[in-house]
Amino acid sequence: SIQVPSIRIVGGKQAVAGQFPYQVSVRVSGKHICGGALISQNSVVTAAHCVISIPEQFLTVQAGTVNLTDTGTIVGVSKIIPHPDYNYDNDIAVLALSSKLDYSDVILPISLA
Repeated sequence: SIQVPSIRIVGGKQAVAGQFPYQVSVRVSGKHICGGALISQNSVVTAAHCVISIPEQFLTVQAGTVNLTDTGTIVGVSKIIPHPDYNYDNDIAVLALSSKLDYSDVILPISLA
């Protein structure tokens, strides 16, 4: 028989609040579609294929929670900036947020080298 892959992570551990303060949920009409990383108070980096065909007004970012069902802090997206040579190898985009996120114990930018 054919086995359908599980939608859950096998062998993973539950994250605790503040463990990944840069992790955000990218959402369309309130539903999670992809993850992203906070790079400043008003910018998120994500996979371009997740957002390239969606008008900004339908996108939001949820920060400050490790559970998709928790409310956290939700802000809109004012602009999608895909890689100028977006393709399979350059699958990256920056989301400009419509308002700044306030940093806290559970909302911080990722460290970039």
